Amino acid sequence: MADEVVGLVTLQFHSGGLLQSKPVDNYKVHLVRSTARGTPGPTLCGIDRFAPGSAGWSVGGGVTPAGHVFEACPGCALVRDKQFPSLPVSGTVGAYAYQRSSQAEVGS
Repeated sequence: MADEVVGLVTLQFHSGGLLQSKPVDNYKVHLVRSTARGTPGPTLCGIDRFAPGSAGWSVGGGVTPAGHVFEACPGCALVRDKQFPSLPVSGTVGAYAYQRSSQAEVGS
């Protein structure tokens, strides 16, 4: 089934373009659903990343300063724990924040 959620992927919101990109919510790492068709829809916490005027975003990657500690979005963590507890979380930025607990902070 094409719309079946098969995993979760990290997402980070940012502004400033490709070379001067800065996170817009203090390096919080959000989650989006992954299906056979890609990563459709809002973040698990309900942010509509496709809305007009919304911040830029990067799925699976993002802004990574040296030695930074990433924080899992509490709203995304709560939905993950309730609706998708057995699905894997992937992404090169901040995925480890979701591999511990809903409140974990782990360096990437």
